[in-house]
Amino acid sequence: MLRILPSPLLAIPLLGILMLGNGTRPALAQDTEAKGNSPGLILHLPPSAAARAWSLVGPDTKPRALPKEWIELLISDPWSRPATFTLWAKTVQATNIKGSQGLQARALLTLLSAAHRRPKSAWNHVASLSESPEWVAALVPRLIPGVPLATQIKNGGTPAPLIRGTRLSPIAPPRDPLVPAWAQAPRKAKVENLLFEDSAIDLEIDISGGGIELLLSLRSGPSTAVACSTPFMPGFRVNTEYLDFERQEPVGSVHLLVLTPEDEEARSLYSRLRKAELMIPTAPPADSPLSQNMRALGMVLVIDSEPSPRLLAAAQAFQELLQVPVDLAQASEVPHNGRKQIDLTDPTQSENLLRALCDSIEERVLQH
Repeated sequence: MLRILPSPLLAIPLLGILMLGNGTRPALAQDTEAKGNSPGLILHLPPSAAARAWSLVGPDTKPRALPKEWIELLISDPWSRPATFTLWAKTVQATNIKGSQGLQARALLTLLSAAHRRPKSAWNHVASLSESPEWVAALVPRLIPGVPLATQIKNGGTPAPLIRGTRLSPIAPPRDPLVPAWAQAPRKAKVENLLFEDSAIDLEIDISGGGIELLLSLRSGPSTAVACSTPFMPGFRVNTEYLDFERQEPVGSVHLLVLTPEDEEARSLYSRLRKAELMIPTAPPADSPLSQNMRALGMVLVIDSEPSPRLLAAAQAFQELLQVPVDLAQASEVPHNGRKQIDLTDPTQSENLLRALCDSIEERVLQH
């Protein structure tokens, strides 16, 4: 068994990534249904604190520019790299810093969560930025409709016109906080007037009836093309997938949809979902007896081979944030000492478990 001992995090200069400045920590916004006030892009989000934050973006709101370092970090599968777990832990800790540096930590966490396919945390961070509409205007279009990170965002949160064939990577819309975590939570988000060169398209995400559907239609202008796939749904697996009612294999592929003035109805990409058989870990409140026991006993990540640098970094990050011992142990060496065990030996579930752990730890540390 390999023990992850308390030690300084890897030397990633967070202060070089988070810009300095002054500001105040925002309060959580009131739940509401909202659409942006931009004269260009119109985005309807379901009732949620994140929707309330988006509603505070006005047509003259100038979005913050993303630091070049963020784009370089996030542009290509960042969570496959050990350093991302280290950066994530440092960024979570940096949210406690007063002023603009704390706000920027929240902004970076929004994008890190989206890149990790953790929509719940991404929208929680958007909601926490409600008193900084400049950050909300910069972030939300990169979540829904999911424009590329390097896209210029204009006043009011309107993306600059995209090139024909650009891939959109929307995340699942924010959930109603009153719906239990295990439920699918039917909801919709709609985007109007998203520009592709000389064309404009509409996009809708509909989660209902055991599936998630992405609807795209040409709003105005000549034919254009959009690359897309249905948003990832934590806790669910894609069972079957249909493009305009024709079954697709394999599921989860990126499709290039051509939108023309002759289309009589919206193009449809639909994924039928199946509940994943996954025990989602949760982090207990700080003052609960379970938390006290966990502080004394710690946690074991069960693996089926020698630990990779990525899992070593993940365990170190979890330990730094939870302030409890975190071990990595192969299945044959797991100690029977009452520690919380997270089984990462199943390759079909291990990544979902890591995502769930990150979500849970953020919620525990940041007390959303």
